[in-house]
Amino acid sequence: MNVFEYADERLWEIIAEKRKGEENGKVEEEFSALRKAHHTPILLFLYDLLGELNDREIPFAANGHYFPQEIVKRIFQPVDTTAIIMEKPYDGKKLSLYLEVESGRKEEVIELLRNRYENVYRSAYYVEKLRRYIVNLGAYYVSRGATKKPLVEVDGEICLQKDSDKSFLQNKDAEEGFYFVLLPRKNIRFAYKRIPDGRIFDRELGYTILRGADKIGENLIEVTGYGERILLECGRALFPDEGTERTERYVAGERYSAVIVTHAHEDHCGLLDSPIAAEKIYMGEQTFLMLRDRGRICMENEKKVAFMRSEEPFFIGEIRVLPHLCDHSAADSYMIELSDGVKTILYTGDFRNNGRKSFPTLIKRLPDKVDVLICERTMDKPNNHSEWDLENEAVAIMQKHREIFLLQSVLNVDRLVSFYRACIRTGTKYLMTPLQAQTTRHWEKVPNPKGYADCYLYLPRKAEEKTHKYLKDKYGEKLIGREKIAAMDRFAMSVSTGMLDYLVKLAEKRDLSNAVLIYSLWSGYKEKMEAFLSGVEKLGIRVVDLHVSGHADKEAIRAIISKTNPTEIRYVHTEA
Repeated sequence: MNVFEYADERLWEIIAEKRKGEENGKVEEEFSALRKAHHTPILLFLYDLLGELNDREIPFAANGHYFPQEIVKRIFQPVDTTAIIMEKPYDGKKLSLYLEVESGRKEEVIELLRNRYENVYRSAYYVEKLRRYIVNLGAYYVSRGATKKPLVEVDGEICLQKDSDKSFLQNKDAEEGFYFVLLPRKNIRFAYKRIPDGRIFDRELGYTILRGADKIGENLIEVTGYGERILLECGRALFPDEGTERTERYVAGERYSAVIVTHAHEDHCGLLDSPIAAEKIYMGEQTFLMLRDRGRICMENEKKVAFMRSEEPFFIGEIRVLPHLCDHSAADSYMIELSDGVKTILYTGDFRNNGRKSFPTLIKRLPDKVDVLICERTMDKPNNHSEWDLENEAVAIMQKHREIFLLQSVLNVDRLVSFYRACIRTGTKYLMTPLQAQTTRHWEKVPNPKGYADCYLYLPRKAEEKTHKYLKDKYGEKLIGREKIAAMDRFAMSVSTGMLDYLVKLAEKRDLSNAVLIYSLWSGYKEKMEAFLSGVEKLGIRVVDLHVSGHADKEAIRAIISKTNPTEIRYVHTEA
């Protein structure tokens, strides 16, 4: 029988029948709270379950934590209500039950629970009667002594103890027993390891932060439920430590229903250069092209890639996934919304509100309520400067200097646009490498030597004759050499840390003593680039920091929280 059909009406009929005309305002108050919280189906489920245990003469003892005491006294008849203890009054939010059953009837009870729970939860999934409340139903074994007996903690309070004066699940004869727990998972912590064979079904959407909760640059998050295991991000740690290899070895040894990659930064996709045991790997199309072009995804993983598009939902089993395109220093970045129709998890990935994509438009697309917000918190600044601010500062520098070198991420399309716009405003030629040109060709409105005035291609190192001919045929006069660069009135050249020799040779053909290198990256990378930056300064080139973050400031994080009204917030990609 579907216990969710007309749950409110059916429960009230049962209560009215059991009350037999008595007047009790507390009953009406409890029922109103149950109905408002959408907990009436759970009471019906328990009414049916405990009644059947009683009919089968299966001994049990129960403890209701946050249970409607007046209603329970009436509806759980002919069940012996003395076997049901109410620890705390119902508050309209939490609903928990712990039930101990005779171990000799274990298999019979497991099958009974399996049938009842499958019936209940399928109904909950499709008609969404429970909305944002989800129960965790599991079976656990209790053995002699405390070593295998889980201690359940709800809101900081131990609800299962060994002490005889406090225990409500301890078998009186201390023989091996059996019990199950029905309560909101988000309020539970198991102090001892659960017996794996005792779990019946994990039908709740849950998550585990494997890495990133206390460190920048290494996001790895698992989402589980409904028999699915999803890996959010597949990143390699930017700053490895003793735990890095262990975690990455764990991920490599697991099997996932799917991997979801939010963008093409190393700390979010770096492990894709080795095979991952997953049925599918979801990412944006531009992200895939960037990874493929740079050789950052192995062939085996390439075959599993499926493209995700903003605001187009897809399903991994029963879990609905909705990507939201967001602004970040890597183009084609997404927030990920996961839902089972009852519970919603929103993972922000890396995002910001100071780029060239509309942050207010993103906010409008996000849900008005989520249960869990997993939010990046890389920075602790009140307000970021914007890409427009950076463009204006770049203009000021270019007006004073004729030779500009740009050290920036090849994936940061917004930054490329900012510098190109500054070049146009100052009459400066923009020079990019083949890798940049290969990346930017995937976007129609992003500068590229092919089709954009004052945008040129140069070769930072000698290319094979075949490669040179291909580039010459494709870009024509836009492909220029060191001689033409040395003769230019003004230029802004994108460079990488492997190009010191090129700059040394360019300095032989043109005086670079008044040149500037604009460092436009996260300051945390400087240590790795020390040799290059020192070499540049020895050439007389002044290093200037000009960067705006690709990460959310406090204002952006507050805006996300305000829109989504999360019940729980977890920060990642942070040292805070």
